[in-house]
Amino acid sequence: MLADNGNKMFSIIPSKKQSFYISILNVLSIVIILWLPYYLFGDKLYIGGDDTKLLYSYPFDYFRNVSFFSWFSLSSLPMYDSAQFSLPLASLLAILLIIFKSSIVINHLAFSLTIIFGLIFFQLLTQEIIENSRSYRIEIFLGSLFYVLSPILMFDQYSNFYSSVWLIGLIPCVGYFYIKFLKTKKFKFIFFNIIFCTLLSLGLAAIPWLLGTLLSLLAGIVFLFFRLKNKLEIISLSTYFFIITLLSQAFWFLPFFMSYLITGKNNAASQIFSDNIAQSFNGTVLTTASGNIFYPLLNLFHRQIAFDYSWPLALVFKYFYDKIYYLNLVYVFILMLGLILFKPIINKKETNVYLFILIFFTISLYFFTVNIGPLKYLFLLLGNLPGFVMFRNFYDKFTLGFCLSYAILITFSLILIIRKYKKWRYFLLLIVFILILVNAIPIKQIVDKPLWTAKNTATNINLPIEYLNFLNSVKNKIGTTDNVLSLPLNSAGYAVISDSNSKGVYAGTSPLKIFTGINDYAGDLSFGQIYSNRINKDLQDKNYKDFENVLKRLDINYVILNKNIPKSVKQSFLFSGKLKTQDENFVKSITDKKLLSSSHDNYQLYSTKIHSSIFSGGNITFKKINPIEYHLTINKVNNNTSLIFVNPYNSGWKLYLDKNQLKCGLVIHSIDSSKQCQSQNTINLLDDIKYITSPSLNTVHINYLNYANKWKISSEDIIKNFPKNDYSLNKDGTINLNLTVYFFPQFYFYLGVVISGLTFVIISLYLFYEKIKLKA
Repeated sequence: MLADNGNKMFSIIPSKKQSFYISILNVLSIVIILWLPYYLFGDKLYIGGDDTKLLYSYPFDYFRNVSFFSWFSLSSLPMYDSAQFSLPLASLLAILLIIFKSSIVINHLAFSLTIIFGLIFFQLLTQEIIENSRSYRIEIFLGSLFYVLSPILMFDQYSNFYSSVWLIGLIPCVGYFYIKFLKTKKFKFIFFNIIFCTLLSLGLAAIPWLLGTLLSLLAGIVFLFFRLKNKLEIISLSTYFFIITLLSQAFWFLPFFMSYLITGKNNAASQIFSDNIAQSFNGTVLTTASGNIFYPLLNLFHRQIAFDYSWPLALVFKYFYDKIYYLNLVYVFILMLGLILFKPIINKKETNVYLFILIFFTISLYFFTVNIGPLKYLFLLLGNLPGFVMFRNFYDKFTLGFCLSYAILITFSLILIIRKYKKWRYFLLLIVFILILVNAIPIKQIVDKPLWTAKNTATNINLPIEYLNFLNSVKNKIGTTDNVLSLPLNSAGYAVISDSNSKGVYAGTSPLKIFTGINDYAGDLSFGQIYSNRINKDLQDKNYKDFENVLKRLDINYVILNKNIPKSVKQSFLFSGKLKTQDENFVKSITDKKLLSSSHDNYQLYSTKIHSSIFSGGNITFKKINPIEYHLTINKVNNNTSLIFVNPYNSGWKLYLDKNQLKCGLVIHSIDSSKQCQSQNTINLLDDIKYITSPSLNTVHINYLNYANKWKISSEDIIKNFPKNDYSLNKDGTINLNLTVYFFPQFYFYLGVVISGLTFVIISLYLFYEKIKLKA
C-alpha cells in the first residue's frame, strides 16, 4: 500500500474545502453521465444487436416471456438455457417504469448506470489499494475518468451494450468489498457485496468477459499471495467471501451451471464447446491479430482491426484519433516514468501492490493484443485447453481487464510522479484531465454508430406503433407453440424494423419472443448449423418442396413478411445477396392465406401451406401451460406408440403420468390426429413441486432427426408398473393416458432461490445479532 516514508515522501493533506470540491466533481460527473444518453440517442431507444437491449425498455415483457424460465429461445441465438440472471434487474426496471412511465427514461438510465457504477466503485477500490488515499483524491478521480471514458470501452462495451457492460462497475465493486472485508473482517461488506452482485447478476452471467478479467489477474494474485505473510488467514477470509457470494447467486448460477451438464445440442455448453467454434479458433485469432501494443498503450482500440473490417470506428480514427494520437503519448510517459520512479520512493509493502498491478496490466495487455511476436502462437496453443475457444475474439473478451488494470496503473503512476515532482502536480493533472476529455469527444460517433456497411442508417429507434400493434394482433391470432418464419431471411438472424419518421432501424434479435412468447426463425443463425446450409441450398435451387419439409420439421406454421426494410439495409452485410433468392414466387410457394396485415401494410402474417404440430405420434390433445410445461391426453396407446415433441432435443424434458383429465377449453388447431388447446401462460409452483417430487415415466427418450425429442411409450409397461387409476383401459387392449411434459431443470432454479434466500436471511440475522451484541 502507498504510504509516506519519512522525509523522502511527499504527501498533501487535503483541506475540507478540497475534499468538498472532489465531491462536487463527482456529483457533476454523475449529472453529466445521466444526461449523456440523451445527447447520444436523443428521444430514441438504444436497442438492437445480439442482446437486443429490450430488457432496458420493456422489462415487463422480458420478465413474462424470458426471465423466469429455464427454457427459452430467442431468434438470433438458437440456445436454450436459463435466463434467471436477468430477474433482479428486470424487476427493478419494471418498478422504475411504473414510476417514470417512460421506456426512454429507463432505457437511458440503464445506459448511464453502467458508467456511474464504474466511476464510483473504481474510486472506492483504488482508495482501498492506496493508503493515505485522501491525499490523492484528485489522482484517483482522474483515474476513474480514464477508466469509464476509455475510447476502448466506448467502442467495445458501450457501443454494443452486451450484458458484460455491467462488469465495468461490478468488477471493481466486488474488489472493493473484498478488500474491505479482508481489512476489517466485518460481514457487512459481504452483505453489501451480495446485494450488488444480485442486482447486477446480468453482468456476472457474462462468463467469458468475467473469466477473461480473472485470467489476466491470475498471475498477479499468485505473485501477491506468495509475498504475503498471513496466507492462512487470507485463504480463510477469501473462502468465506466468495462462497457466500456464490451461494447468494444460486438462483441463477445453479440452473445456468446445470445447463452445462444436461445433454442437448442447443444449450450454452454445446455452443462454446462445439466443433464449429473450436475449428474457427485459429482462423479467427490469426485474422484479427493484426494490431500491436502501440494503440492500446495510447488507450485506443486496435486501429488496424477497425480498418481491416471497415468498422465505423475506422472513420473515427481517420478524422480524429489519427490527428491527435501523439497527445496520448502522455500516458506512455506517465507509465514509463512511474516504472522508473517506483523503486526509489516506495517501501516493500507498496512494492508488492505496485508489482501486482503491473503484472495484471502486462498480462491483460498481452491477452488484449495477442500479436506480440511468438506469444501469438502461445495463445493459439492455449486454444487446445477445454473452453479456451470462448476467447477467440480476444480483443473483446479481455477488454475489461485491460482497461481496469491500465486505469489503476496510470493512477498509481501519477501518484508516484507527483511524490517526486510535487510542484508539477496540478499542471500534470490538468493535462491528463484535458486529454481524457479530448479522447472522449467522438463518443457519439463511436457509440451511436450507423448499421455496419449501411451508411447513414442509424440504429436508434422507437419501435413504431404499427409494429407493436401488429405483434399484439399476432399474439391473439396464433398459439405460442407455433414457430414463425420471418421474411426476408438474413445472414444473421435479426429482425429489421424501420421507423418511417426517421432514418433509424432496429436491427437485432427478433423482438417477437419478448413481446408475444412466440419464437421465430429469421436467418442463418436462427437455424443453426443443422439446417442453415440446407435452406440456403433450397433457396438457390428453388427447391421449395424441400424447404417446406424443413418448415414442417421445425413446426413453422406461419410466415411474417416485412415489407418495410430500407434499401440501405437490404444492401448491407445483413442480407449479402440473399434477397435475390427470396422473390415473390418463393413467398407464394410456401404461404397459404393472409391472416393479418398491419395498419400501413408494412407487416403481414400468412399461414404456411403445410401445417405441423409441436406434438405428434398418436391421437393427442395438448395444451401449453407455459414454456416449461405441457399437458396432454393420448388415446389408443399400444406397445409401440411414439410421442414426438418438436422442440430442440434436451434430456431435461421429462414425461409424467397425470391423474387429472386435461381441461382443454377452446381448440385452436387440429392437425392430423393432434388437437391443440388454447394456451394458459400461467405459472403454478405447486404443480412444479409435484413434478419435482414425483417419479417421471421411465421411457426411452432419444434425439429425433438430429433435432427433436422422441419418447417410446409402451402400454404393457404402464399397465404392469402403475395403478389402474393412472390410465384408462380400452376394449382393444390399448390405454388412454393423461401426461405432462415438464422441463425438470426448472427445479434447479427453485432450489437456487431457496439457497440464495437462506444466504441473505442468515447473513442478515448474523448482522442483526452483531448489532444487538454491540449495543449490549
